[in-house]
Amino acid sequence: MLDPLGHHATTCKRGGDVVFRHNKLRDILAETCRRAHLSVQVEAGCNLTPDHSHSRPADVLISNWVLGKTAACDISVTSPLNSDIMSEAGVTAGAAAQATELRKHEANDVKCSELGWLCIPLVVESYGAWGKEAMESFSSLASRLAITSSRPKSAVLSELYGRFNLNLVRANDERISVVDINHIVGPAMPRPAPRLGTWSFQLQCLAPAPLTGAPGSHGYGSHHFPCP
Repeated sequence: MLDPLGHHATTCKRGGDVVFRHNKLRDILAETCRRAHLSVQVEAGCNLTPDHSHSRPADVLISNWVLGKTAACDISVTSPLNSDIMSEAGVTAGAAAQATELRKHEANDVKCSELGWLCIPLVVESYGAWGKEAMESFSSLASRLAITSSRPKSAVLSELYGRFNLNLVRANDERISVVDINHIVGPAMPRPAPRLGTWSFQLQCLAPAPLTGAPGSHGYGSHHFPCP
């Protein structure tokens, strides 16, 4: 097997599986916002400025997010194994996510400002670590969900991260399976079933998880998901 640890498969930007992974996370966010009674649009922003730009800074557009302002949430999956960030990511946790947040602001801030939107990059590293702005946004979303569902915020937040990261793991696992089979027998073969229970469940998801003995507090920890 040419990529036994899945490093290339989870870093490479080619193939429809990358789009599938992105769209799955986008749809989870949109559905979760609707559960919190928020008005959302998917893939918004095209042709709304005077220059008729075709860029879409909002994978998910959320109305009345903060102080009546609309949030343009741009979801992105990045890899700490990319050559331009690998050295820094090996020293600083979350460096790849932070670098992608900055790039998203550089690309989208001007258009979002023209439209009166807040640009909010929701970035996750391929191994499960979310960026600072994503964690802040998920905390706000969990607060709204806690009110509408009459449940503790800590439980809602843990469930939210669990759902996002489980689907990220599944998409990564399927991506690895497809890349493996294409290298071995060529791209014409049918897509194999995801190998859940192997690589994916060895992944350490560095998302905030409740700390033992500290109700309501959060820190970096590992999420382990049961096989479905």
